Amino acid sequence: IYMRGQGADYDHWRQLGNPGWSWDDVHPYFLKSEGHHSGDSTHHRGGGEWKVSRQRLSWEILRAFQDAAAESGIMPRDDFNDGNNEGSGFFEVNQNKGIRWNAAKAFLRPALRRANLRLLIQAHTDRLLIEGARCTGLRFRWQGRSFAATARAGVLLAAGAINSPKLLELSGIGRGELLQQLGISVVHESRGVGENLQDHLQIRTVYQVSNAKTLNTVANSWIGKATMAAEYALLRRGPLSMA
Repeated sequence: IYMRGQGADYDHWRQLGNPGWSWDDVHPYFLKSEGHHSGDSTHHRGGGEWKVSRQRLSWEILRAFQDAAAESGIMPRDDFNDGNNEGSGFFEVNQNKGIRWNAAKAFLRPALRRANLRLLIQAHTDRLLIEGARCTGLRFRWQGRSFAATARAGVLLAAGAINSPKLLELSGIGRGELLQQLGISVVHESRGVGENLQDHLQIRTVYQVSNAKTLNTVANSWIGKATMAAEYALLRRGPLSMA
C-alpha cells in the first residue's frame, strides 16, 4: 500500500524540535521519488522511481460500503496522500502492471551499476564505530568473519524502527542507566533512543454477507481459485493483485 502519513503528524514532529520534518519539508521528497500513475500534479509526480498504481480490481460491494460510509458522514476521498487522510477510499499500491514494486527494484538495483557502491548480503551489523562525538563507521560479520567499514563523510543508519535503536544502544547511545544494566559502556546519553515506539491502530471489522461477490465467495471453490489464478497470470488483475 502506498500511503503517506497525516500532514499534521509531520508538523507535530517539527513542533517537537525536529527541523526539516514538517509536511511542507517532506512533501518535496515524496514528489522527488514518486512515479505516480496520474503523472505530475500538486501532490504527485509521474517520473520517479517509486511506482504508484491504482488497485487492479473493483467489486460492487466495495462501492456500496463507501456509499454507506458517506451516509454516516465519512465522505469519499480520491487521494489519501495529499496530507489529509480522513475519509473513505481505495488505497493506491506500489505495483508495476500488477506486480509488486519494492525499494530494491526501484532504487537499489539501478544503483548497483555505480562504481562507488558495493552491496553485501547476509551480513550482520554488530555496532557503530564512534570517535568522539562522530560516527565513523560500523563493525559487522560476514561469511563467518568480523569486519570494520569506515566512512570519510557520513554514516546513514536505516535499519528500521526496531533495529535502528537497537544498534544505537549496542553502540552505547541511549538511556544511560539501561545501557549500564546491560553491561554496555555509555558513549552518548540520549534518553529517547529505544523509547516511545508507537504503531498505528487498525481495526478489522468482519461481516457475513449474502447475494454479493466477495473475496471469500470467489476463493471458496476450486473454480473460483482457478479463475483468480488465470486472471492474474494472463492480465495481472483480480484478487491476486491485492495488496
